[in-house]
Amino acid sequence: MNISTKLGGQSPRFDAFLFAPVGEDRNGTLVSVLSALARFGVDPWKEAEALVNLPRTAAADRLDEMILALADMPSVATNHHGIATRLITLLPQAGTIQNTVRKSANSMPPEQRTQVILWAGIVLILLLGQMMAPQPDADTSGGDTSGTVSAPLTRPGNQTP
Repeated sequence: MNISTKLGGQSPRFDAFLFAPVGEDRNGTLVSVLSALARFGVDPWKEAEALVNLPRTAAADRLDEMILALADMPSVATNHHGIATRLITLLPQAGTIQNTVRKSANSMPPEQRTQVILWAGIVLILLLGQMMAPQPDADTSGGDTSGTVSAPLTRPGNQTP
């Protein structure tokens, strides 16, 4: 079981980003992205999702502003942009099939999602029924349907008139 699942059933796809170190605070405690975002009162997983959906430079700029605003972390003041750029590379790529499907599914009203699921289920049942239905024989004359050839076999050189 991964850390995100233990923390409340969150998706593990942001773990590399959320648990990466940002820097040390005044007390010498290592602060992770998750901790930094929590200090702003932001849901870390929602913020990570929002950053994934931004272009990389815009996401880095947004994270850079947040890092710079961490008053109790003077150690990051000199390299805040480099830290933000490094951390953004840990996010999954936007535009992957999973992100595209998730984004389109979330933009659909719940009633429409239900209809799509029902129609997909009906189509699946019909396809399975078609595959499992007995196939009619090609020969409807009532003759031998075993697929054997009724003519005697002869060798190519020994044909009789």
